[in-house]
Amino acid sequence: MSRFFKSIKELFNLLSVSREERVTEPIEKLVSEELERVRGVPRLIPEKCTGCSLCAMVCPTGAIQMVPTSNTPVAGKTRAAKIPVFNYGRCIYCAMCSQACRFNAIEMRKEILYYVREKGSEE
Repeated sequence: MSRFFKSIKELFNLLSVSREERVTEPIEKLVSEELERVRGVPRLIPEKCTGCSLCAMVCPTGAIQMVPTSNTPVAGKTRAAKIPVFNYGRCIYCAMCSQACRFNAIEMRKEILYYVREKGSEE
């Protein structure tokens, strides 16, 4: 049993070391060239969305769920439409949904508030 607790203690030590090496900073401290490398956050433009579900199909983490909305007129007929809803806790911000959308209904906006940097790398 003592070997088990020793392993747990080593695991906690490893986790505390990795936590100490990274710092969360406000986005204002991020230099502009680093900001250009950030893809951003996927945002839906509802007027352009047709509810085709292609974005949800290509999402590698399943962070997009198609949710039914009220009846919407499409091509002269009224039908129940579905729109994508993003789970930002699961999203890896890869922009595959934005690239897959044929109607440009998803755009990547740079609405990032915080970023993580290595503790010793001060600007």
